[in-house]
Amino acid sequence: MKILRKCLVLKLLISITFFEFVNTLAINASSKLQTASLKRDGDLLIGREDKLTASSTCGLTKTSDYCLTNLECFKCRSMNDSRHLSSAYHRIENVVDGESTKDFWWQSENNVKEVTIQADFENTFYLTNLTIEFKHEYPSAIKLEKSYNNGFEYRILKYFAKNCSKSFPGVKLAPRTDEDDNVCEDYKSNEKKIFYEVIPYHLQGLLAGRIMKKEYLRQFTNLKITMYHDDEYFGNNFFAITKIKAMGSCQCFGVSSECVPNDDQLNKVNPNVVYGKCKCAQRVLGLRCTYCEKGQILTDKGCVDQTPKQKHSALLAFIKQQLGEYIVWKY
Repeated sequence: MKILRKCLVLKLLISITFFEFVNTLAINASSKLQTASLKRDGDLLIGREDKLTASSTCGLTKTSDYCLTNLECFKCRSMNDSRHLSSAYHRIENVVDGESTKDFWWQSENNVKEVTIQADFENTFYLTNLTIEFKHEYPSAIKLEKSYNNGFEYRILKYFAKNCSKSFPGVKLAPRTDEDDNVCEDYKSNEKKIFYEVIPYHLQGLLAGRIMKKEYLRQFTNLKITMYHDDEYFGNNFFAITKIKAMGSCQCFGVSSECVPNDDQLNKVNPNVVYGKCKCAQRVLGLRCTYCEKGQILTDKGCVDQTPKQKHSALLAFIKQQLGEYIVWKY
């Protein structure tokens, strides 16, 4: 018992020291759960063309030929010195709105059965919806995914296919009946466009008041679009996309009025870009305005000095969390 008591005392001292060091434990927990500050939504891909990659692009190293199903044939030249040739230059940055026209698109190499397009963002953002417009026809199938931890793990958002039962057997058919459903939606004929909404209208009532669940569904750091052609596909033998739009906002907690460029972006500010750095209220710190200086507490009005009672309560809560059932607390 004496050894156990000594261990408990040592653990208590370590806990108190650690508590003093970590100022985020002095933040009002309820403040951290507030929704992001209201700000304008925008296309998160604008200004982030360099964050996009594709596993296959035609004409990157030398001019290549491709033919449509009507036997019309064309050249693809996506080398760096061919950018002025809009009708032949088909790199992935072409899909960002503002650049894409009917003669400006991304295209894969010929005879590939699977291609992945990925967007890697510099910070955590909120996604509202995603739109993909195709140059010619739909792929056989599409899988949409997101990561919220910089690509360490991915979560499936939705499947699309010409025939969901065939392409993704066992996957539930749309619409979603629960916020965590993985569903597949058959293409709408002749639209050449798919649309994914993070929280569709019919699920908004189900999520009313569930702030953290909404945060989980919307937040992301990476997006991944995987397209497939099956063996029975008789369309063009490549993939081609004219436009991708990822509508959303930066992720700021509590007291932030707007998002601003990072320090390395100040020399090239674009009013159409949704930046990822939060403009915090006075004395609020952090990339997403989540903590205060030591001895202060975060409120909806910014950082204010802690009262002695608040400091004591926070310290007591931390010690209880560390020692748990080993101590009987008396008040």
